[in-house]
Amino acid sequence: DEPGGAGDDAADGPSPMAIPSEEVTDFMQRRLNYFAPLEEAAEALWAENGLSIHTLQQGLLDLLRDRHAVSVEVRAAATMPGRLRHFDRLARRLEISEMLEPSSRLFQIAHQIAYLSHHDRLDAIVAEADFANEESASLMRTALANYFAAAVLMPYRLFLDAAKATRYDIEILRSRFGVSFEQVCHRLTTLRRPGAEGIPFHFIRVDIAGNISKRFSASGIHI
Repeated sequence: DEPGGAGDDAADGPSPMAIPSEEVTDFMQRRLNYFAPLEEAAEALWAENGLSIHTLQQGLLDLLRDRHAVSVEVRAAATMPGRLRHFDRLARRLEISEMLEPSSRLFQIAHQIAYLSHHDRLDAIVAEADFANEESASLMRTALANYFAAAVLMPYRLFLDAAKATRYDIEILRSRFGVSFEQVCHRLTTLRRPGAEGIPFHFIRVDIAGNISKRFSASGIHI
């Protein structure tokens, strides 16, 4: 889920030597980190399945079971060395590491629904990007599945109304929607629906060594 930051030459298209993560970042920046087809799919998911905030996890588990014959299992860390999630296609089972926080486990469930229910939407958006290589395209699909997951956990209108009502209080929002601090911050950068925009936030994630792993510039200024 890499929100982007485009430079002055972003409109020139992908370079054969482009770094995949930078290609994805630049594409999402050009799209203002907003993807209407995924927002609409998330809202339809809520409406068609009678989902609600307080019972969201059970609702998504039921959806996976009833529509896709997929079960979800939280597994011991020792049985999943080096990974936090794994989808076993043959067993129709989504395995999630116990090391993930509850909000991240729910996020992974919604992420899997993106691939199972809306792969056509993901592929259509990826095709628009005309990436230089398949690595970039694969990374973009993952970013879009993450985008959809966030839209499911924090539906656009419900989240925007809550953000405005609480004056964008991140702590209240994370508690109300049962998500992490970072998930709220990232979601705030995606509120760009024409006619129903939120505050245009910038977003940057930096590790202790100073490496930037996520960024989005609401103004388009390169970070």
